[in-house]
Amino acid sequence: MKTLDDNLIIQVAVAVEDIEKTAKSLADIFGVDVPEIMDLHDNKEEYINYYKGKKTDSYTKTCYFKMGQLDLELVQPVGDNIEQSDFLKNVKKNNGSRMHHIAFNVKNMDQKAKKLEEKGLKVVQRTKFPGGKCILLSFPEIGANLELLEGSSKPEIG
Repeated sequence: MKTLDDNLIIQVAVAVEDIEKTAKSLADIFGVDVPEIMDLHDNKEEYINYYKGKKTDSYTKTCYFKMGQLDLELVQPVGDNIEQSDFLKNVKKNNGSRMHHIAFNVKNMDQKAKKLEEKGLKVVQRTKFPGGKCILLSFPEIGANLELLEGSSKPEIG
């Protein structure tokens, strides 16, 4: 039995310091419109984030470029008490941007995370957002994180 249901990658994310600037640059390169930049703090009643086991007021801004079967997500941390902020601090030598995670949409997310922890991955963040929830696991062997999504693959704001 496959650990991640159908093993279909649905999202690749890049952590960035300036989402507006990066989104504009990528839109120009891809020849597409700049996608909507979502400030997840606008929905703070529905956006709940735990980092290192503690609830945090830090959050992210995100946007999504549809790239065939998957989304290219840009994610910018807002505040210091969030995994993405620590991630960027560790990659300053790489111009402040680097692949952050590869995401899979799964059923029974907590059960899948437990299986992955048994294989040596470590849960670093849990988030609930409008339409879904996710668990972020550290995956040092690939130099990025693995994200398990249950429900929507991106916040349903609107």
